[in-house]
Amino acid sequence: MNDKFENYNLPEIIDSSGSAIRRSDIVRRRWLDNDLLGLMGDVEYAWKPNLTLQAGFSVNTYAGDHFGNVIRSSVVLPDLDKERRYYDNTGQKQDVSMYSRAIFELNDNMTLHGDVQWRKVHYQIQGKDNDLRDVDVSESYNFINPKFGIHYKWKKNHESFLSFAVANKEPGRGDFMITRTVILLTS
Repeated sequence: MNDKFENYNLPEIIDSSGSAIRRSDIVRRRWLDNDLLGLMGDVEYAWKPNLTLQAGFSVNTYAGDHFGNVIRSSVVLPDLDKERRYYDNTGQKQDVSMYSRAIFELNDNMTLHGDVQWRKVHYQIQGKDNDLRDVDVSESYNFINPKFGIHYKWKKNHESFLSFAVANKEPGRGDFMITRTVILLTS
């Protein structure tokens, strides 16, 4: 791929005739070094013969280093350090959630259930992205996700389930990068 040196934060090269070389076929490697740690738990309590209560939680933390190296070029690059990072940024995400659920058996054929989940998510991304622009994102989200349903057994091996739910989800890392690009292009 004939690419510009400036896209990799590389200086132009002056050849023996004094001409500036600003492009080359460049081989680059993009890396992701990440860690995910988490803890989860839940409890269940049969409060009455026909009523079961459940509750649980989840805590996760993610840390990822995103970086890239130029490892080869069709033009000889003096002092090419294959370990030099032409972009480097760190992303961190913390996710905490809790839920509670009630399951009520109306009779042998019909069960009602309802649950609610609370989630808090925090994103932080800082550094230089692979397009060499600075990245500085710090966003937090709180969600309430309710769900209600009914389960009915018509006869053996014939069952129906109907539910109503609201599900919220935070943007992913790529959404932040695309949004940032659109905002910069339209500004």
